[in-house]
Amino acid sequence: MKRLAMRTLWVTALFIFSACSTTTTTAGADPVDFDGLGSEADVIENPLDDTANGDSLSDSAGDTAGEDCNEEGVDCGPGEQCNPETGACEPGDCTEEGVECAEGEVCDPETGECGPGGCGGTGVECAPNEQCNPVTGACEPIPQCGDINEACDPDTPEPLPYVCIEYDPGKGICREHCVGPTFEEAIEGTYVDPCGQDYDCAAPPGEASYCVPSGCTSFFENDCGPDASCLPTWINDVNACVPDGFGAYGDLCDVHTDCDHDLLCVDGVCADADCAPFSDFPSCDDSQQCISAKVGAEELDMGWCADACDVFYEDCPAGSWCTPELDKPAPGSINGYCIPDLGNAPEGTECENAPNICDAGLLCVKSSSAPAVCERVCDPDAKPPITQGACGEEQACIPLLIATDTGQLDAVLDFGSCAEGCTPWTPQALSGCEGTWCLPAMFNPSDGQCLGDMGGSQKGDPCDDTSLETTCAAGQLCIGADLGAPLSGNCRVLCEVDAASGSPGDTCVGAETCDELVLNGANFKSFQTGIGWCNPHN
Repeated sequence: MKRLAMRTLWVTALFIFSACSTTTTTAGADPVDFDGLGSEADVIENPLDDTANGDSLSDSAGDTAGEDCNEEGVDCGPGEQCNPETGACEPGDCTEEGVECAEGEVCDPETGECGPGGCGGTGVECAPNEQCNPVTGACEPIPQCGDINEACDPDTPEPLPYVCIEYDPGKGICREHCVGPTFEEAIEGTYVDPCGQDYDCAAPPGEASYCVPSGCTSFFENDCGPDASCLPTWINDVNACVPDGFGAYGDLCDVHTDCDHDLLCVDGVCADADCAPFSDFPSCDDSQQCISAKVGAEELDMGWCADACDVFYEDCPAGSWCTPELDKPAPGSINGYCIPDLGNAPEGTECENAPNICDAGLLCVKSSSAPAVCERVCDPDAKPPITQGACGEEQACIPLLIATDTGQLDAVLDFGSCAEGCTPWTPQALSGCEGTWCLPAMFNPSDGQCLGDMGGSQKGDPCDDTSLETTCAAGQLCIGADLGAPLSGNCRVLCEVDAASGSPGDTCVGAETCDELVLNGANFKSFQTGIGWCNPHN
C-alpha cells in the first residue's frame, strides 16, 4: 500500500506542472487545452491507464483487485467461508465443519456467528486464581474470605481467622478456624468453644479444625452447608453438623468424617442411610426393621432397613448371614441383621485394609497394634451345655469393645470373637501356656489368653508396673501403682469376682476379699471387668 500511494502522488504533481504551459504534449497522451478557471473542468486521461473501459489497476484509496476463492491456493481468513457463486470470502457459519473462529472469539451456536469470547462462552476457561463473573462474562480475581459462608478458592491461602474448606473440586466455602480441646479439657469438661453461639468447633482433642453450624434439622434434611453432614446425637436428641471427608460411596473408612457429603461410615465402608428408627420418618416397610447407626455405642435416629435376626441361628435368606448389631447389650439373644455373604477369606486372614473380605460368620477384628484378622463371632455366655456361639478347642471368646477416637472405652458388646485361648485360674503348666501365664479375659474371666509375664516378685512385694509387662509372679498383677511413682504399688493375686466357693477362680485366702477391678471409660462411664484382686486389708 505504501508503494502505491507514492506512485499516485507523483502522477498528480506531473499534471499540475503541465498546466503551466500553453500547449504541451506527452508521449501517449492527447493535447491538453487550458480554458481558464471559469470553464468546466478539463478531463485528463491517466497516462498509466491502459484500459479502454476506465478500469484501473489501482486507485487513490489503495484498494487491490479481488481474488476468486474458488481458485486453487486461495484461502479465506478465520471465521470466513467461500461463496461459490461470487468467489468472495464472506463471514461463515461457525457451526459448520471446517469453519473456525479467530483466536479470542467464540461461536454462537444459535446465530452461527463468531463473537467476542467470555468465560461464560464455549471453551473459555478462567485462570486458576480467577473466577467467572456470570453477568459480565469476565474472568475476575477470586476474593479472599471476608466472612463465613462466602465462596473461596481452596488453593488460595486465607487470612486468619478464616480457612477455605473444599467441598467439590475447585469449590470452597469460607469457615472460621478453631482448635479443639486439650485431652485434659475434654476429660474434665472445661473446654470453652471459641466459635460462638451458632457454631461449634469440629475439632478432635488436640487438633485444629474449623467451626461448623451448631444445629441442623436431620440427616434426611441436611442444612449444615455443602461441607458438613447432619448427624443426630444421643444428647437431648440434638442434631450436630459433622465435617465431611472425601470418601465416596463404598470407600473404606474408620469414622463418619472419612466419608463425603450425606454419607456415613458403616462397618468400615462409606454408606447412605435409609430410615429413622425412633422418629420413624422415613420408615422401612413392614418386612424389615431400621438398624440404628451408632456414635460409639450410642444409637442414633438414623439407620438402614434390613431383615432382623438372632445371631448364631440360621434365619437369614440364602447367600446371607446374621451379623451382630453394635448396640447396647440387653438380656436375651444377640440382636443382628442379615447382610450378603460377599467375602470368602477364612479365619486368621489379615483384613486391615479390607474389612469386608471375611467369610460368613467372621468379623475383621484388631487387637492392640497387631494387624486386624478375620475372627469368628462368638457368645461369651456360651458355656456347656450351650453350644450356640461357642468357640473351638484351645480358643477363647474375647468380648469386643467400642472405643472413642481418643481410645477411651465406650461400650462392651454382648458378643466377642474367637482367639487363641487358654484355661485361667489353673497352674501355669496346666493352662496351655508356655513361657507366660493365662491372663483371664476382661468381661469374660472364665476364658483367658497367654499374655501374663512371669516376674520374680511375690505377693505383697512393692512394684511400679502400670501394664501387663509385670515384674510380679504368675497369677498376679501390680495393683495401686501411680504413674511415675517408683514402687508405689504391690503385687496382688487375681481372683474371679463371681467365682463359687472352692472353684478355680476362688483364689483369695483367709480374710482377703476379691475387690473388682473397674475401668474408667468415656463420658465418666465405669465398667465392671469381672476380675478382682485379693485385698488383704492391711
